[in-house]
Amino acid sequence: MSSLIHRHRNLCNWHVFGKASSPARAIFFRKELGQFWTDMERIQNLDETMQKLSPDYLFYGTGWQIRVEEEFLHWAKGHRVTSVAFLDHWVNYRERFGYPELNWRANLPDWIVVGDEIALEMARSLGLDNVLYVKNYYFDEIRDQAVCLAAQYRNTICDTCLFVSEPITEGAMKLYGDESYWGFSEIQVIKTLLEHFEAVRSKFGVTKLLIRLHPSETATKYNGLLTDYSDILQIKCAHESNLLNDIAASQLVIGFTSMALFIAYLVGKTAISYVPTMKLKCTIPIPKAQQVSCIDELLRSELFASSAVNMDMRFCGGMGLQELLTVLARRKI
Repeated sequence: MSSLIHRHRNLCNWHVFGKASSPARAIFFRKELGQFWTDMERIQNLDETMQKLSPDYLFYGTGWQIRVEEEFLHWAKGHRVTSVAFLDHWVNYRERFGYPELNWRANLPDWIVVGDEIALEMARSLGLDNVLYVKNYYFDEIRDQAVCLAAQYRNTICDTCLFVSEPITEGAMKLYGDESYWGFSEIQVIKTLLEHFEAVRSKFGVTKLLIRLHPSETATKYNGLLTDYSDILQIKCAHESNLLNDIAASQLVIGFTSMALFIAYLVGKTAISYVPTMKLKCTIPIPKAQQVSCIDELLRSELFASSAVNMDMRFCGGMGLQELLTVLARRKI
């Protein structure tokens, strides 16, 4: 959504609300969109604030662990303001609206927006209604930046294996009350990679493993592994650097179901989803050959980086913002 607003900052009178400590705030200010931003903690009375703004539409991002958008959605429903939820991934579509809680459909907005053809098919197959396919401005932004970074790193030796961490155990606990529900943990997977790192080094030409923490993870999460593998292991918090820069400086990108894997694939890097269980599927739309379930599959894989921006048309279409606004105005629910 920050990419959409950045492209069309003058098309609408934007007002953006978010947590003061959220990664979203840092993104908006980095893109020089701070004039639109308001910390949610400053809102003393939501109803008064929204009545004063008198919005025509409520656009919001969706989360499945922390749903800060709920108060705004309830207000929009109560004041007949058209609500539009943006799905920016390929996982937990129904969970973002409260599934499997009873009456979770009461949390659905008037419209749901997705940014690629695969997401459109997935949302409809899950029984979600009023789904619109809108241009993913973030993908365009990534492609443009990747071209510049390719030139920057052209004469640089990229020998890093980047692991994009996710709070898998935390998510399992929240959804199922059992942090071991999926049958593995993020720490176990990284430990396996470190134990077989000589083979990984030989296979992919990497000399170090960099863990990029998820924004919700603490800086000390992997300190135990850092002590044992200080010669090859590095850890970086998400706010310390730009994700695309970390990807561009890497030879290999590994993770579970992180959007970062798709971004790596989109810009021509070798991206691998490592999910050592049959209970959790990789829904990131990367080739099946790049989805492995054990270290042996990883080491047997025949993978290569294209070193070119991926222009797969499944991720290049969709209506622009102006057309979306026209559709919303014509088809009030």
